Amino acid sequence: MIRAAEKKLLQKNADSYLGLLAYRSSPLHNGLAPSEILMSQKLRTTLPVLGNKLHSKVIDHEELQQKESAYCTKYASNYNQHHKAKELPTLTPGERPPETDLRDRKQLATVASQTANPRSYTVSVPGNKLRRNRSALVRTDLHDRYVKHFGRYIIATFY
Repeated sequence: MIRAAEKKLLQKNADSYLGLLAYRSSPLHNGLAPSEILMSQKLRTTLPVLGNKLHSKVIDHEELQQKESAYCTKYASNYNQHHKAKELPTLTPGERPPETDLRDRKQLATVASQTANPRSYTVSVPGNKLRRNRSALVRTDLHDRYVKHFGRYIIATFY
């Protein structure tokens, strides 16, 4: 919220340097301001600050980098847990998952190969080869549902 307010300050302020000063001197989630990380000292802003708070201290960049990486992994795991994200199993060439169409229809597709990009596959549908993300390819379990074929589309009915 503070960062958004500072960005608005940059846009509205007649003196853009004061806006930049406020933006660069406000602390990040790790408690250090960008100027502190860069110069190992706090900037003197227009806000009143006690003199002893402006003394410089040496920042251990290796420790800071470890804290940042720990923060990123914790943030990613919290995000994945909240949004119920999970790692999908890889597909092998020759498998036949239905491929989701943009109009929410499903086409019969065969996995041709995995591309160099992560979670990306080349699939072949009748008359075409397409590159699709793994999330667009859904594996069918014929034991759990009945699948009716209508032309080149698959309609899965659950019982």
